[in-house]
Amino acid sequence: SAGEAVRKMGGATVILGTVDHADLQSDLITGLRPNGQVIVLEGQQPIQVTGHVLATDRLNLSGWYSGVAQDSEDTMNFAVLRNVRPIIEKYPLEDAERAFQNMNKANIRTVLTVSH
Repeated sequence: SAGEAVRKMGGATVILGTVDHADLQSDLITGLRPNGQVIVLEGQQPIQVTGHVLATDRLNLSGWYSGVAQDSEDTMNFAVLRNVRPIIEKYPLEDAERAFQNMNKANIRTVLTVSH
């Protein structure tokens, strides 16, 4: 459980949900510290969380439309300031089909690489 792993590391004040995996976003809520917030940028499936879970630690679940260049720039600046790094799964370009087939199974970003 990603949420449980985050909680064991001390919990998060803010989690930015950028993947369209409702189960993962629901699980991440358990990784928040009291008064923590999950901000969802993407998703078509319902996120499952009870009012009790939200109320017990005063948690906040909200959405944010991220489609403008300034949002991307602000996000990148924040990542640099806080040393935030993505978890990625790399595939060589020749394995693009395998990467595509595995995308729905990954809870991380899939990246194609090109050798020079």
